[in-house]
Amino acid sequence: MTETALIVGITLLAVLVGALLPVLFQLMQTLRETRRVLTVVESHAKELEPAVKAAAEVGDSVRQINCSLKTTASLASALAPTLVSLLRAVRGEGGKTGERGEERAHHEGSSGLPGGIGPTVTDGVGKEEKHHDI
Repeated sequence: MTETALIVGITLLAVLVGALLPVLFQLMQTLRETRRVLTVVESHAKELEPAVKAAAEVGDSVRQINCSLKTTASLASALAPTLVSLLRAVRGEGGKTGERGEERAHHEGSSGLPGGIGPTVTDGVGKEEKHHDI
């Protein structure tokens, strides 16, 4: 190898080392800062752990309440017609005519439709007359 080639090689090596030293120094500082941040985050995570667990328990409770409400709603929708029929039977609005049933029958006619609409109407005395439109 000649002297010129040796000088060029040493110069290139010096430039490479000169460029790598700041990069390596910056990388070392970045790693130190990252380690410090991770230590702080870990300490805060330990402090927040009870709050996170409590929030998870609240979420579980809300999920259970939601499930219970869906079950209750489906039961209520299944039982509602039965309860309405039971209340009508107790109040006398079912198939039997009590005081209220007679008033309703008088106003509705025997057709059961409001206002006496239908093929039969009452004449106000209690007699029913059949009307046939031909």
